[in-house]
Amino acid sequence: MNEKTTLQKNVLLEKHLISKELLAQENSAAIIKDDETASIMINEEDHLRIQVLYDGFRVDDAYELCDHIDELLEKSLDYSFCHNLGYITACPTNLGTGMRASVMLHLPAIIELGYTNLVLQNASQIGLAVRGLYGEGSDFSGGLFQISNQITLGISEEEILTNIMVITKQITEKEIELEKILSNNLGVMLEDRISRSAGALSTSRIMTSEEAINHLSNIKLGIRKGIVKNLSSHQTDKLMIQIQPANQAMMHPDTELNNAALQDKNRADFLRGIFKEVILD
Repeated sequence: MNEKTTLQKNVLLEKHLISKELLAQENSAAIIKDDETASIMINEEDHLRIQVLYDGFRVDDAYELCDHIDELLEKSLDYSFCHNLGYITACPTNLGTGMRASVMLHLPAIIELGYTNLVLQNASQIGLAVRGLYGEGSDFSGGLFQISNQITLGISEEEILTNIMVITKQITEKEIELEKILSNNLGVMLEDRISRSAGALSTSRIMTSEEAINHLSNIKLGIRKGIVKNLSSHQTDKLMIQIQPANQAMMHPDTELNNAALQDKNRADFLRGIFKEVILD
């Protein structure tokens, strides 16, 4: 990592391919799969952190690849393991399986109708943590929630996966229910909000990353409601990463990472080029 520029490292961080903890270490490295679905962080909080990221509700698939990478590494590495405590990790909260399973959910109706605390309470009751887009300390901007297990000791990997999948399905069902209520309550005003976001994204000359992610959140809701026609939720997820400061600076090499004014202009230009083709019902 010490051979990478600050910009290159921040791009990887915004893409969730490396962590802040990895950047805090002097002698650290990352091995990243070409399609960016998997990364191995070396000398992060622990010596190794294996990570797999997939679109959609593919927790089992992500675990399968992660487990396969772990088995390959274990053939030539001597992991510290205790039969009572499991894997011996630098941080005691990672003892046991050492595994974190996470899902990222878009829950705008849950936020707007005041059910955020219910999500937090239900998750905490079965040992899960709820955070924002960029983990601990980040807010729920863009209606995005990251849900992951807190407990790794005294629980099996299968139990961790089951807990994550059960709570995710429950929360998703609640969001679908509340989106119907929101639509009934607001009617054409909700359609207008989504249309205004599409209009802002297709015409604005200046846009901050916070503005952009909130407009894109409305677009994601519009896709689900059938209002936005020729843009997919997957494409919108990708845009939420591309509008982040380091990714924008990488797209425009002449722009310094700390030049916020020029970044806001470039971000608006980038989004305008995409949303001028978007069709609304």
